[in-house]
Order: sequence, then structure tokens, then C-alpha cells
Amino acid sequence: NTLPRVVNFALRRRDRTEATVGPLAPLLRLLLAALRALPEKLRYRGTVYRGERGHHAQLEQAVLPGGFLTLSGFASATPGLDTLSLPSLCGTEGPRVVFEMQVDSDAYCISKFSNSQEDSEVILEPCSSFQVVEVVTQDGGLKVAKMRQVEPDYRLLE
Repeated sequence: NTLPRVVNFALRRRDRTEATVGPLAPLLRLLLAALRALPEKLRYRGTVYRGERGHHAQLEQAVLPGGFLTLSGFASATPGLDTLSLPSLCGTEGPRVVFEMQVDSDAYCISKFSNSQEDSEVILEPCSSFQVVEVVTQDGGLKVAKMRQVEPDYRLLE
């Protein structure tokens, strides 16, 4: 397992406790401090996209108008919708949800530091929260959830 997977696994656990996240606190503080120290030109504000394939009961509830979605771990997104059509991401067929997220804070352009240099990549801090403004159902099993960033209920390590 890679370090990002281990960190996100701990942050996304439903039974997240001090015992599961506590040992990672020094690393999380370091990662958040590094992101927050990036120059202003690497801070991102605007629209980003994430996608999920398949049917997920929790996902279906989260994408109802007025619903809320909190991304517990570090989350990758792209400012380019075309990127999500790659087969390794959302693809173009079957049930899937695209999150069109309006981001105002806690997002950083990391393309220069990413393994995937052909795509623009934006990383969102853990606990980034969004409210669904509108859901558009399109042909081919695609739902687009238009979301706006809201103040999270809590911030990690603050």
C-alpha cells in the first residue's frame, strides 16, 4: 500500500477514532502545512470534477438536491471534465455520478507534483464539504450533481 492510500483509508473509516487516526496526526499536520504553504498561484478556486462509477446507496442519498457530501480524506479532482471520460475513471457508459463542485477554498493545483502530468489535478483537503444544488440526469446512466462548497462541520486537526 502507498502512503496516500494508508492515510485516506484511516481518514475514510466509518469507525474513525483517535486510535485509528491519532498515529497519523504528525504526518497529517505536515501534509496540511505543506499544502497551505503553497504559493497563492497554486491555490484553486473554481469548478472541479470528481466521478464515481456504479450504484452506491450512500452515493444516491448524497446526490439528492439539498444533500451534503463531506470528503473525509484527501480527494483528487480535475478542472477538466474530459478527464473523467477515461475508462480508468468514470468512463462513458453505465451508471455513474459526476460531481461538479464549485470550490472556494482548501483546494490546490498539484499537477506539477503529480504522477499524472498529462491531466490537471487539484487536491482537496480532508473534510471538504459540499451541498448539492441540482442533480441532472442524462442519457447513458449519467447523473451530474452540481455542488457548492460549504463550511465543514469540523476541520481535521484544528
